Amino acid sequence: ITLEQRVSIQYLQPPPLPEPGPLIIKEVRPRQPSPPSPLVIYEHASRRSTPPPLILRERPPTPPPVIQSETIVKELPAMPVPPRSLIIERFPPPPEKPRKKNKFYSFVL
Repeated sequence: ITLEQRVSIQYLQPPPLPEPGPLIIKEVRPRQPSPPSPLVIYEHASRRSTPPPLILRERPPTPPPVIQSETIVKELPAMPVPPRSLIIERFPPPPEKPRKKNKFYSFVL
């Protein structure tokens, strides 16, 4: 027995790939550690040295008397009057006058 059957084969195409989502980059920095505790330096004042010996001397001489200031006013002659300044304004030359036309007549006698 021979059986014949018609079989149609259809190749299905897969659905198109969806668009990829936006690329998001997040930069995450770890929490900054708290600053270290301050460095404390203790300084002790140095021992005071022995003060220098006291030297006693005789009394100094008395200073000369103070001379009071004196103001002297000296009258000077007045300053001379400064010379008068001179300003020269130059104007352009006037335009030339039109020439008169001289008429010459020649007479024959």
